[in-house]
Amino acid sequence: VIFRWDDKLGDTIMATRLVDAIHKARPDIEITYITGKQGQSVLGAWPAISDLVVVGRRGWRTAHKLNGLAGGYDVAIELSSGMSAYELYALSRLRAKHYLGYGKQSYALFDLNLADSYVSFAERYLAAASMVVGKSCLLYTSDAADDSLRVDLGGRRIIKKRACLLGARSVACAPL
Repeated sequence: VIFRWDDKLGDTIMATRLVDAIHKARPDIEITYITGKQGQSVLGAWPAISDLVVVGRRGWRTAHKLNGLAGGYDVAIELSSGMSAYELYALSRLRAKHYLGYGKQSYALFDLNLADSYVSFAERYLAAASMVVGKSCLLYTSDAADDSLRVDLGGRRIIKKRACLLGARSVACAPL
């Protein structure tokens, strides 16, 4: 599960990198993406997403509705820098086997955390994808490349390769 409840269009577009990296490395993994109505406009026909769950505005009422999604997820991913109490509650309702976060060391729910050195979302997405699929992933950016050793022939710069820590078969993704 990828959890992108904040429904910011730019962040949703960026999160497609995570979805695509997981799908490319492990097409057998089913990806559920939880988002708001804005995210639906971008992700409605995204081929790598198995199940798109569109939720209402952020709040306790919507968080309670996520009880219906409980179970069946190996990993729930939430990579934003902070969380509200109702967002934490909503994630806990998914009852995933593992919870992967960024800066969530102080939350008991999260048993997997990315290092604080992953400041940019692009780096967070790459590291999360690598952990989920159980092998190194490449994530590309369209930025102009200034290092010839880190450029593929298509002109895209390879951000980083990371070692993987966890294999999975179903992933729940939520707003970041």
